[in-house]
Amino acid sequence: MMKKAVSLALLLVAILLLPSCNKNRQPGRNVPKLPEAFRPAGVDMGGDILWAEFNLGTTESVQYGYALRWGEWKEMDKDSDYRFSIKGEVGYSAYNDADKLTVLQEEDDPAALLLGDGWRVPTPADFEWLASNCDWKFENDNSTKCCGMSATSKINGNRLYFPIHYQSPGAISSPQTILITGGSNYFATNTLAPDKSRNLSCQIGYSGALIDNKAIHSIIAFPRAQKQLYRPVRDK
Repeated sequence: MMKKAVSLALLLVAILLLPSCNKNRQPGRNVPKLPEAFRPAGVDMGGDILWAEFNLGTTESVQYGYALRWGEWKEMDKDSDYRFSIKGEVGYSAYNDADKLTVLQEEDDPAALLLGDGWRVPTPADFEWLASNCDWKFENDNSTKCCGMSATSKINGNRLYFPIHYQSPGAISSPQTILITGGSNYFATNTLAPDKSRNLSCQIGYSGALIDNKAIHSIIAFPRAQKQLYRPVRDK
């Protein structure tokens, strides 16, 4: 009996001493789904998946939607702690060298949590396929004070729109400015960069008339604790 009690005590101590990477990770469970108006239709661009008609957290293609840090599903104040930060330490409590996770799990995927129905954050390969199989064009809509890039499928002619700039009240820059100087936005993928302090993100934008008037669509490493936009996808 005494041996059993000692074993249980040792087990309890071991649990209490587990690394913070296990204690601090609180997967998203029972996250309320977004209202029906925020549920996008799926657009078939000719590949194996459907793309959301607009960004996560909005109801219109010209709007940004939620700007979220990688692995979070709620918009947070810029001064709030990143979900996977470890107080007083360098590194992160999950998706690190200890757990060896490099791809967002479903319980950390904001598209899966907020939309359900098979929606998820795209892979880098999803964005690369879209870049190669679409014609890209800069579009400037003065009525919405928004500009962005349209992607028209070379396979079936269907179209997506990615907002890259919105002129908020009082802002100096405008869609006309972007036409000249260029601009872009960053759309998160579900995959970490090799250094694990960053995730892979797709930069979508326009180089501007001052450079070469070209579409920008490239996979880059983006700080995971900084906010990015999200364009969900799901299997057909």
